[in-house]
Amino acid sequence: MRICVLTIVDNLGNRGSLVQATAMLKVFNAEAVVWKRDEVWQKFSENCDKETKEYYESLNIGESFNDYKLAANYINTNFDLMIVGSDELWKAGDPEDSFSIPYPNPFWGSEITIKKVALAVSTGSIDILSYPESVRKGMHEDLSSFDLIYVRDRKSVDDLTKIGVEADGILPDPSFAIDYPITDKLPTDNVTPLEWFSSFSNLLYIKHERMHKLLACIRSGTPCLSYDHREKSKEIKRDFMLPEGDLIEIVDKWPYESVVEKCKDNRQQWVNIVKRLKSMYGLEIDDLSNEILFPPHGVKPASSTYMFDSLRTGRTNYDKGLLETPEVLWKRKLPNDKPYSPESTAIFDRKGNIYFGCHDGLFYSLNGDGEIRWSFKTHGKIYSSPLMIPDKGYICFASGDGFLYSLNLEGKLLWKEQIGRPLSTEKALKRQKRYRKKHHPLHEINRIASANAWASPNMLSDGTICICGYEFGLTVLNPDTGKIKWRFDLGEPAAHLAGVAIKEDNIIAVSQQRRVFKISPEGQVIWSKKLRRGYNAWGNPSVNPENGHIYVPVSKREDSALIYAFNQEGKRIWKTKIPEGTRGTISISRENYLICCGFKGNMYFIDKNSGKVIKVIEVTDGKMWTSASIDSNGYIFVPVIDSSEKDTGRLCCFDKQGELIWEFEMGKGHSVPVIDSLQRLYLGSWTGEYICLQT
Repeated sequence: MRICVLTIVDNLGNRGSLVQATAMLKVFNAEAVVWKRDEVWQKFSENCDKETKEYYESLNIGESFNDYKLAANYINTNFDLMIVGSDELWKAGDPEDSFSIPYPNPFWGSEITIKKVALAVSTGSIDILSYPESVRKGMHEDLSSFDLIYVRDRKSVDDLTKIGVEADGILPDPSFAIDYPITDKLPTDNVTPLEWFSSFSNLLYIKHERMHKLLACIRSGTPCLSYDHREKSKEIKRDFMLPEGDLIEIVDKWPYESVVEKCKDNRQQWVNIVKRLKSMYGLEIDDLSNEILFPPHGVKPASSTYMFDSLRTGRTNYDKGLLETPEVLWKRKLPNDKPYSPESTAIFDRKGNIYFGCHDGLFYSLNGDGEIRWSFKTHGKIYSSPLMIPDKGYICFASGDGFLYSLNLEGKLLWKEQIGRPLSTEKALKRQKRYRKKHHPLHEINRIASANAWASPNMLSDGTICICGYEFGLTVLNPDTGKIKWRFDLGEPAAHLAGVAIKEDNIIAVSQQRRVFKISPEGQVIWSKKLRRGYNAWGNPSVNPENGHIYVPVSKREDSALIYAFNQEGKRIWKTKIPEGTRGTISISRENYLICCGFKGNMYFIDKNSGKVIKVIEVTDGKMWTSASIDSNGYIFVPVIDSSEKDTGRLCCFDKQGELIWEFEMGKGHSVPVIDSLQRLYLGSWTGEYICLQT
């Protein structure tokens, strides 16, 4: 039986339409009969990229028509079965769409006398009752001659009902019927339509405005914020139960497992349709596989930012495994002259490549086996943890030289911008002298003057980067160009160490001493609150995702620390003092407590609601200079320094009650432990090694 697929593929600017056409042609081993709209072809073919044009020319495309009688005659003469699909082929002269095709036309079956079926076709945005009664009668008569009609959405079912035609069912987009080539490219690269569809798997997340991008993200396991408010995209989002909210919330709530199951269900519907058509018409085509292939790394990366999210909760994206003690998978000695600590918390791309900074001033990328892919040299120690930028496939981090760097995933510098400067400028010296004179016994400036940027970058939902640095305070930058949008002076003293937390695009920033601020995305102060004078803010503020409470740790040398809790309106909920300093961020468990790592080696369990210290665990006689990470089962991971002189230390794992589960000798540790989807744990050691453990 000779089969043709009647479709539209003249818009070469719409790669998604080419993906749909490819799926239909591959599934039915058919020839495409194309309705070519001259104005559309002229508009898009002249400016089409080389890869797309060559791909179009490789498709099994027969004749093209823009006259329905000529098209009908050609189809009736040369084929035995016509399959109409997919896309909005029944728009029928929608006055709001200059590219739609007036009725009658062959997509409705007008003057087509051979057998015909419609698969995943849509009426789009038309108001079918606005057509004259004579047109609706003709539509009814044409569609009644189809053997099967499967539409793509519920609106199309309703539209056909209004003209007296009952659809046989709803069939998902044919992009679910085929699999896609694995690629390491990005959607913005020179790619074929199928590579384009698959390349979304290499993004961490994306904002977009088109239905086919939504489908590509769904197939790739890539969280997305869709601005497409058309009903067809809304229906897809409802069917896949995709979360609403800003980009950060969507990434956090993306239902990976249920999306995969729904994709499998959509593939099965196409498997069933192919079997039905083979049975009806005796088609000699291959059965579809009901095993749907997903691109590699179509899962949430182990980490894409410091403390795992913009709230800085310390909640890992994955849980530890069931081993009684961890096993070393690999250790990578970094190529520095003497051991330097990779203090920076690692982030990961979709391919499992690892990115982190080191005290040797180099920013490293390793592959999943621990081999060094590349390194990038800065001019200061790197304390900052990197940030993966959405949509773009690049990263940014701060160096102690006072610059924020942006690199692509191959280590090429895209831009850099100064976000901190030495406390030795004339202005800084005056401020420093004035402050020291007044508060000399309380000042720790000598301990922290060697780095001009300590903090880790964070970002707003539109990708805007926010980071604190010495002297300049809070700097907010464009992620594409590094151009500064605005700055906010956090006051004096000006060695601003702590990064920012972000809640609903409002920025929580802490000055070196004395103030915490809530600042709008435009740089307006929503509120600011005083903190105890003489206490330095080393650790990042963090925000409780359940109630929005903000936790701010500040330290007076190594002797004591205060932890403040504020609500989102700036009201102080509680304040707690502990008898040792803290250098880390307050980690927020899913239980009723917070975790604070004390500088003198104790771990504090603090009640979220009252600030009362519930429990104190003596972890080491040495020091803890970091923050804890906590998995969803409540296991707590913290690296400790047992002896600075002997460079000894451990990684400790505690259960939610604070009982030690296991420990791993690793040398002094600073970086926050990260766990991936395969239950592997990653962190750096003062031995100059980066370590991967199977847990």
